[in-house]
Amino acid sequence: MPPRWKTVLAVVVGVIAVAVIHVHLRDTGLGAGLALASGFLAMGLATWVVGQARRLYRVAGGFFTVVGGLILIGEARELLPSVNGWVVAAGAFAVAVLVVRILLRVNAAVMPRLGAARRRLYALTHGWRYRRRAQIGLPSRATASRLLSVPPSDTTTTGRAVVTFTVDGHEVTVFDRVRRRPRTEDRPQTVWQVRLPAPTTFREYPDRGWTVRRSGTPRRA
Repeated sequence: MPPRWKTVLAVVVGVIAVAVIHVHLRDTGLGAGLALASGFLAMGLATWVVGQARRLYRVAGGFFTVVGGLILIGEARELLPSVNGWVVAAGAFAVAVLVVRILLRVNAAVMPRLGAARRRLYALTHGWRYRRRAQIGLPSRATASRLLSVPPSDTTTTGRAVVTFTVDGHEVTVFDRVRRRPRTEDRPQTVWQVRLPAPTTFREYPDRGWTVRRSGTPRRA
């Protein structure tokens, strides 16, 4: 759970943002109830969708979205007094769910591209190699099984936003794994691979005076 002060701060900032949106919408001639509902929904949906990686933002976004939805249902019942209230509530709820799913789809499709653009700019400023897409070799089945949408038997995979650079003589590769058709709950899986030298094995001869390296060249111990 996030600290209490962070939760309070998120709610206070959200309320201020809702008030600002409400005032601007009222100035355009929108009714008070619809303007207030629009403010809560705009703040809630934006916070909830953009903040998928942090639980605090999801909770705050969900709270504002629910409040905005309830206000919107009340306004819809006043605008449609001849329609059964439960029918109006169900219709408003269905519309809200549809909007949320559309926003999540857009978020899943757009956020990886924004992250790739930032990584490309960072790589160019450091003189690193950047490739929009590349085939990446996988060292083992264990590695493949941990990657998003990669069968354990695969020895290579397609990486997106691939950056390659060298640190202390070791080649480092950073890339993202993204489904071809992202799901609404998906986020890019960022993978770091460091190519390390093969470990050297030694074997003792009976006189314990010689050892042999992996290459097979003997040397005096």
